Amino acid sequence: MPEEIQQIIKEKWKIVSTQNQCQRGRLLALKWLEKEYEEQFAHLRGYAQEIMVTNPGSTAIVDTFKNKAGEDVFNGFYVCFGVLRDTWRGYCRPIIELDGTFLKRAVKGVLLTAVGHDTNNQIYPIAWAVVQSETTDSWLWFIKKIKHDLVLQDWNRFVIISDRSKGLKSAMESELPNAEHRKCVKHIAENVKKNHAKKDLLKPRIWDIARSYTKSEFDYNVKKLQAYDLALYNDVMKELPKTWSRPFYKLRSCCENVDNNATESFNSTITKSRTKSMVPMLEMIRRQAMERIAKRHITSMKHEGVCSKYVAKLLAEEKKIADECVTTPATRGVFEVSVDNDRHNVNTIRHTCSCGKWQISGVPCEHAYGAMIDKGLKVDDYVSNFFSTMMWQYIYNTNLEPVRGPRVWMKSGLGLIVAPPEPDQPGRKKKKKQKKFPRIKSKFESPKKKKKKREAEKLGRAGRTVHCGSCGEAAITHLVAKSIQRKR
Repeated sequence: MPEEIQQIIKEKWKIVSTQNQCQRGRLLALKWLEKEYEEQFAHLRGYAQEIMVTNPGSTAIVDTFKNKAGEDVFNGFYVCFGVLRDTWRGYCRPIIELDGTFLKRAVKGVLLTAVGHDTNNQIYPIAWAVVQSETTDSWLWFIKKIKHDLVLQDWNRFVIISDRSKGLKSAMESELPNAEHRKCVKHIAENVKKNHAKKDLLKPRIWDIARSYTKSEFDYNVKKLQAYDLALYNDVMKELPKTWSRPFYKLRSCCENVDNNATESFNSTITKSRTKSMVPMLEMIRRQAMERIAKRHITSMKHEGVCSKYVAKLLAEEKKIADECVTTPATRGVFEVSVDNDRHNVNTIRHTCSCGKWQISGVPCEHAYGAMIDKGLKVDDYVSNFFSTMMWQYIYNTNLEPVRGPRVWMKSGLGLIVAPPEPDQPGRKKKKKQKKFPRIKSKFESPKKKKKKREAEKLGRAGRTVHCGSCGEAAITHLVAKSIQRKR
């Protein structure tokens, strides 16, 4: 705002400026930014070509359509860098989280993102795209591109986590019917809360159902919800809890997430870039990915443990309970583990525990950890390879290649692209009321009463007919009549 600009000028250049000067400069800068926004679309094809030249194996696609004037109008931009794609396929867990976030200020549209998880359970971006709106067609276009780039032939092996977007759900059903589609519990709780806002135990009860590890625990938490509130129970059952509860997850993905926080975290890291025009925004997202890989490469190389920091922290918390476990060994790697008046069956050969946590997460639970301590086994040897330090270092061993500046890829002959029309805002459009019959003026209504205020102020009382509030006669006539009466 002008006040902030005035303060910055004073601190940086020791110049005292007026608020009007700052406001005029601000408006001029906004005009330049708007002009830059229009010009950025013309260079999208050159930018896409530069990405594929500097980063071989990458995919950068500009989608357009023809308008009535025969011009190419921007419809979408998709990018998937070859390094990110190959690294995710080779070393990351088969998890893809999808989400869309609105762009701010200059560019009107939506940024669609596909994010994975690295060995340290941190975000690892796979691909992103800019579209006009979050519709079924735009999601279908984005998912088709991802499916082709990642060569995902058998979708039974992969897990998709997303929010409650109707367009995304329809696109998933048509393009990826065999994939495991997990719904974000956070969005489900917010949706149910609309009709049950005053119920304090709503979120704890729903999250307990989602975080259950076994079917018996799931049934117990569902009964608790039913006993708490029957209307709330009926609404939660309509959301199909088996699609977002852990006991019904497919195994071998080593992912126990019940929310879509990875994409929310990624969207928060690109908040500043979403305020820029098209190419600067895409470039800022790319540079942030480069910086993230470079920093995590140093962190992973310094780590000395067998497993990543994420797993080391989990095991440190589990050890507190594991030390209290009482173990009864059987044969063939089977143990009976007792803790807190509860018993569980642990199988170190099959990597299973009756509590269900080990086979879902890929990390030994506290019961298995307790058995390994009594048996003298190393717990790190029983953690999934997805969480090994070596795998962590492989993920961040290769980085994106730098992209050259606009002077190189701003070339003629690639076909100009014009900015798209501003998308329609959601909601019902307001209709202007048309008067069928004009209003009939009253007998004593002034014909100049509806004139604009400014015109009335300029004219003053000259040319206006003033009427009496009692009898309704013109003021001049009224005064003349009174004067005549007095004379008589």
